[in-house]
Amino acid sequence: MSDNIEMKTPGGFLIRIFPERGMCNVSRDGRLEFPQSGAGASDQQIPGVLFIGRSFEPALEVDQFVLVANRSRRLVIPYRLGESRGRHLLLPCTSAADHFPVVVAYFDSARQLMDAGGRYRGAPWRYVVLEPQVPRIDLMSLKVHRPELKTFLLKEEGAAEPAAAEETVRATDIIKQGGGSEHASNPVFQARLYLRQLDLHRMEDLPVRFTLKGQEVEFIRTFLAIMIQNERDSPELVRVQDDLRRLDHFYRLLYVALADPDQFDKELAGGLEIAVARMLLPVVKNMRSSSSQREEQIRCWEWEYRLSELCGRSDRPEKPISEEKK
Repeated sequence: MSDNIEMKTPGGFLIRIFPERGMCNVSRDGRLEFPQSGAGASDQQIPGVLFIGRSFEPALEVDQFVLVANRSRRLVIPYRLGESRGRHLLLPCTSAADHFPVVVAYFDSARQLMDAGGRYRGAPWRYVVLEPQVPRIDLMSLKVHRPELKTFLLKEEGAAEPAAAEETVRATDIIKQGGGSEHASNPVFQARLYLRQLDLHRMEDLPVRFTLKGQEVEFIRTFLAIMIQNERDSPELVRVQDDLRRLDHFYRLLYVALADPDQFDKELAGGLEIAVARMLLPVVKNMRSSSSQREEQIRCWEWEYRLSELCGRSDRPEKPISEEKK
């Protein structure tokens, strides 16, 4: 989508598309259209729509600019959800043309969209539509990592239109069901519980009590990001902003240690805040003691030694006995 594209509508409008900018010009009989909301400019934004969910079946050509009907300045964008009859999404349009360009893409999950990197960031991507049964964590991940997208959560069959989801999603919506006992072994649930209670000290201890996976750390950082953003200006969250940011830094480093040990080496070499180093030290000790791999044990010992130095502690860890000396 690099060269400019020209399209002709059934009503005789000529639309010139500028793919790199996600914009277009509309003209008829050689006269450019200047929409009232365009502040005197002829450029008009093209809506890019991201559909997320395994239930979607493409109703339009993917990753291509296509014309859809423009009825009373509302674009009619068709889509199919499972085996249900065809549906459509209505989006506002500034043009008087009978048809207007859109571009769509489909993903099974929010994670798949994130993994696509920068290809689906910026113009023209402005909207995201999610299937009714989308996991709450997907909704929250999009809200945190792609706040520029206007999000629509589809209703079940029979509902008229999808509901805008930006203002209705809260971090407290993620886990609401069941009692605490059934989630006692779930570190993500425990993290959510501690954060709701602002029990931040227990958040430091969580990676010591549980062997966290990279994805679990990402979920926890999503919760922290929502609290740091503090969109509702909660006085309670304002008071603990520094602590929340320090916790987020701690969990970011933990994720790096799990996903990219060489990068974690570089982070340690660059120096850490003493408070963060003190949080990491017992976690690294736990990683060393729980590992059955000799190479991992030695690497964790090196991290433990360097963290002890950063903390100013004199009780250096004993280096594991090498295989040769056994």
